Amino acid sequence: MRITATTRFPHPVLSADTGDYTTGDFRVDFTVVEHRTTGALALTHQIDLSEPHVTDLIEHGLASVGCFVRCEDTYYNELRRLSWQTGRSDFNPGVLLNRVTLRPVVWLERPVPEWNPGTIHEEFDPPVALDAGDVIAYGAESVISVGQAKFTPIESIFELQKLEDSPDGQVVVDPSGDRIAIRVSS
Repeated sequence: MRITATTRFPHPVLSADTGDYTTGDFRVDFTVVEHRTTGALALTHQIDLSEPHVTDLIEHGLASVGCFVRCEDTYYNELRRLSWQTGRSDFNPGVLLNRVTLRPVVWLERPVPEWNPGTIHEEFDPPVALDAGDVIAYGAESVISVGQAKFTPIESIFELQKLEDSPDGQVVVDPSGDRIAIRVSS
């Protein structure tokens, strides 16, 4: 599932993008630890959910928290369950590489036939019927960079060289080499 700021659901969803709830917020902070020698990755998380009724659903096993993990370079796409309220997810070497997106979500494990926490926007005419599998909250997408590529030096098409025996202020540009040489006086 691809959730964006324009994704709409037929039921209320707690998110900064929807306005379906009058109060409350859902956010997951991620910390990435890469093992440079093995290439393995550990992703720790801290969940911040300030809507107490959604929190109750999770704590009573009626809902779960997870994260869509997507990596286009390796074609990895998984909904990974996250432990409540903090935890760690490990990924084998090579599973994630370069740009990786993380989208936190909360979904129902069981139906809730008459959901009315008192904080749903009135347009939904509470109570509402929710089914198992319904997304009831999603957080902002995070983007992380995985792998050694971010540590490689940035290349340039220019090269600065000292021009011997020239008057101050003289600049010579030579585009004939592998890089464009900019020669200046010392």
